[in-house]
Amino acid sequence: MTFDFQDISDEDLDYILDLISLPVFVVDIDQQSNCGFRFRGLNRAYERDVGMKSADIAGMSPTDLLPERLAETVLRNYRQCADSGASYSYHEELTLEGETRWWSTTLSPVFDRNGRVCRLIGIARDVTELKQRHFDAAKKIARLTRLNDEVRLLAEVATTDVQGPLGTAHAMIRLAMEDFVDLGDGKLDLLSCALDVVESLEKQLVHLAEQSMRTPASGSDLKPVDLGHICADLVAQFDPGARLLIQYPSCVLPADPIALPLILRLSVAQAVRRAIRAIKIKAEHETDGTLRLQIADDRKSVPFSTNPTLAMGLDEPFDHYDDLRNMVESRGGKIESTLGGPFDGGVLTLVVPLKPPSADAPKMH
Repeated sequence: MTFDFQDISDEDLDYILDLISLPVFVVDIDQQSNCGFRFRGLNRAYERDVGMKSADIAGMSPTDLLPERLAETVLRNYRQCADSGASYSYHEELTLEGETRWWSTTLSPVFDRNGRVCRLIGIARDVTELKQRHFDAAKKIARLTRLNDEVRLLAEVATTDVQGPLGTAHAMIRLAMEDFVDLGDGKLDLLSCALDVVESLEKQLVHLAEQSMRTPASGSDLKPVDLGHICADLVAQFDPGARLLIQYPSCVLPADPIALPLILRLSVAQAVRRAIRAIKIKAEHETDGTLRLQIADDRKSVPFSTNPTLAMGLDEPFDHYDDLRNMVESRGGKIESTLGGPFDGGVLTLVVPLKPPSADAPKMH
């Protein structure tokens, strides 16, 4: 809104401003002032809410009234409005009459008959309580983030300290059952029962770790992850009898230290169960910040398929496929199950972002 300064008397202006229930201050542009601006006065709401008197500041410049650094900030806002000739809004923290408050302020220019800005009218709204709620919420988020990090740490410990032995036990029970001769004494049933228990525990640990990954770690959640070391551990756990020829990469990548090992664990476990003689694991670090993993085996069927015709070639179901897919897709990645690769067999391809995307980031399709 543009005002013609000559058409409004000082008395009329004071009357109009006093009708406004929010604190209002008026600043005149005065080139004779040491900083180019002088306070003209305050409305009654400003006097009431802040405790300052209009008469006490009239004629004073911001540098007369405020500390140097604060005056510089206030003057920068005044110049922005005066130079642009347009309304200007901002938040500021001011200490007035010994009390510090947050204000949401809007400056509006008043023009003279020549079209020059001659006065600024500022309307201020006390947002101290709102700011305090924001600060309190930020503190709560920080506490929750630290708690989430502790849960993630627990999941990581579970992955390395518990899933490792469970994976080895799983593989050894299966190895024992391969050549086991059933004498009718119930020992084969005991082995089957033990296998069911181990598989159940593995599923529960996978679920725990998956839940912990839904909120990224605070700060920088990327850490150096030794892909070769992880693959070597997995091979030792899932193929303790060296039944298979397994090739895997040796490299260190910046990645989520929980997500990547779990994704590899589920993928390699399935490949070991499927493979006849060989497995090859390939990893490529793409320029778009993703990791392309390929786990190929020599069984002539796809690792997973929702197509009944293609799935008929599977010797056993991919028990953790949904877990794996959820982990990959929830992080913005994608998963494919095809035939081909170095052994002309099943190939599981996973494209995994090395860093978790923000909550509103689009997923890959």
